[in-house]
Formats: sequence, structure tokens, C-alpha cells
Amino acid sequence: MNSLFEISANKLVEPISVFKRSMFDQLPLDQRMVALKGARGTGKTTLMLQYMRSLQLDSNKVLFISMDDIYFSQNRLLDLADYFYKRGGKVLLIDEVHKYPGWSVELKNIYDRYSLLQVVFTSSSALAIHSGEADLSRRAVIMELKELSFREYLDLEYQIKMDPVNLDYLLENHLQISAQVCQKMRPLEKFEDYLKFGAYPFVREGKTYLLKKLAATINQVLESDLPAIDHITYATVVRLKKLLFILAETCPFKPNISTLSQQLETTRDKVLRYLNQLERADLLLALRSQKSGDSYLTKPEKIYLHNPSLMYAINQREINKGTVRETFFLSQVSASYPVFFAPDGDFMVNNTVFEIGGNNKTRKQVSQIAGAIIVKDDIEFGSENTIPLWLFGLMY
Repeated sequence: MNSLFEISANKLVEPISVFKRSMFDQLPLDQRMVALKGARGTGKTTLMLQYMRSLQLDSNKVLFISMDDIYFSQNRLLDLADYFYKRGGKVLLIDEVHKYPGWSVELKNIYDRYSLLQVVFTSSSALAIHSGEADLSRRAVIMELKELSFREYLDLEYQIKMDPVNLDYLLENHLQISAQVCQKMRPLEKFEDYLKFGAYPFVREGKTYLLKKLAATINQVLESDLPAIDHITYATVVRLKKLLFILAETCPFKPNISTLSQQLETTRDKVLRYLNQLERADLLLALRSQKSGDSYLTKPEKIYLHNPSLMYAINQREINKGTVRETFFLSQVSASYPVFFAPDGDFMVNNTVFEIGGNNKTRKQVSQIAGAIIVKDDIEFGSENTIPLWLFGLMY
């Protein structure tokens, strides 16, 4: 146990990134239990350590632990929390809670027994916090950390700071926003790099090996995180990898479940379950009709990878630029708004149809749709209902 306290004390003095994700300022500091969910590589651990530093508490008052530590193979989290609390502990920070069997029951007990102890824990985006053995929905405030937005990437890489804009403001004021941004930089110059490398904070470690690191991260999600959460077998992991590769080669993918069943040599129900697991793990984005349900048994209209960087990490063939554009729009806007399939366009958001394309995109496909928005790549400024694609990366 002493080694855990020593490791935690070292975290208070070790170097740490000064860049803070937008969520840092949104952390509900007055809540007794906070869950930080997100895909592997989005910076949950760093965010937690930054919060730990900001408390300015003595090392005996705040404790950071990781649930993949060998200590927890023979010892209970609940017993450690009891020991820490009775010796004046105030804040318990738990990393990768999904690696610990029985996490939900013991977190519930900690919450109920130690009313003066704040607990903050991180988990994989695939973890269904509401459906553990003990439902924590009435106890934990759940915060979801998305991949880096284009706005955050500009701050991280170039120290260009801008406030986020909501969708309504962007649609009404896109000319003004473009003018403000273009006074600071040429956005298209940096946008292309973002699409390939910018979705994860470890871009700061350099771009030379970034896609290899991202591919390794994907393997960790499939080989470690999902088995820990869903107790899947090695054979299922192999099928998930094969499915992800098939989708990466053909995105946006219009699902033919029967064909996928044959390719994976499994049943229709299992294919739908696999798609749901990849979606929960923030590896896929499933686009559904506004009228369809959100059950995993409901076949999506289209499937995309979760962000453009994943496309470059997985797909060994030439990347289709149109797919990259659509994936970017969907990944950025869906972080804040429900996005649905549009039969006569690409996407529907707040009952507005969006059609995505390059500089030469016309209104032909959506000419009969009132209020439809054309979203164009390769332009700095739009006009009326034509808006630059990169602007949608400033929304969070």
C-alpha cells in the first residue's frame, strides 16, 4: 500500500502538460463523484492529474491510483478508500476503473459510506456506467471527453486561442467568424494536418510515428479495454479487428448485415452487437434515421470511423477526400448535437439539412430543400448558406 501513496505523491511533482482540454473548466468541482469517460488517448489521465495539481492539497489529502496496478489483484479498492479516508483523505482519483472487477458496487459503497470524500474516476468510453452491478446514475456526474476539436488542436499545437461557438451562432455569423480567424492565421494551412494527425493530444509527441501509435492504441482498446468490460473472447477480438478493417476500407459504409455476417462467419445478431461495441468504444460513428430507435438491433443507415485520424491509421489504401470531409463534420458536430441521416443530403442537425463537399460543390442535390446548408472544403469564407467546412471544428 505504501507504494501507491508514494506513486501518487510523485504525480504532484512530475512534469505535466500545461495545455488544458476545454472540459477542465467544466468539471463539476462541487460534486462528490465525477466520472470522466472517453476514448483511449483523449487525455483523461492528464486531465485528472491537472485537476489533482489545481487542488493544491498536501499529498496525504489527495490520492491518485490506477486500477491496473498489481496491488489490486489481491486487495480491494474499498479497503484502500477506508484507510485513506480515516487518515484525513479528501480526494480519491481513480484511473481506468474498468480494469477492476466489481468497480460499480465498491464505488457505490465508497460514496454511501464516506460523505466527505470526493471521488473522481476515469473509464473507457465503452463502459456503461449506468448498467454496472450497482447503478451509479444517481451518484456520479458523467463527463465525456471527446477527441480534440480543430479549435483545441490550434491551441495545443500553435497556441492560437479561440472561444467555442454553438451551431446557431456559427450559422448566423460564419462570415464574421471567418474574418476573425483569418486575421490570426490561414486556417486551411493547418486544417489538412489536423485531419490526419490532430484528433488526439499525443500529437504533441511528434507526427512521424503518430499513426503507428494510434494503431497501437486501437489494438489496446480491442485487446484490453473491451475484454475487460464485455468479457469477450479472443475469437471475438479477432472478428472485431476484421470488421473494423472492412469498415475502414469502405466508409461511409451502408451496412449490409447479411454480407458482413458471411465475411465474419457469424450471425446477424452478433454483427449488430460488434458494431455496437465498436461504437461504444468511440471507434465508429453510426448514422441513423431520425425516426429509428437507438437500440443496437436497429441497423444504422451509414457507418463512419469516429474521426479522420483513425481513417489514416487503419486504412492502408488511398483515403477518399469526400469521406474525410464527411467524417470530420460528423465527428465535430455530433460531439454537441444529435446528427441524423438525411435522405436528400448528407446530414440533418436541428432539422436543417447539410450537404458536404469540395470547393466546386453545387446546390443541385438539395435545391428543393428549404434552408439547406452547403458545407465546402478548401474555402476560407462562405456566403449566405454556404459555409467553410473547417469552421465546424470550432464548436467545442
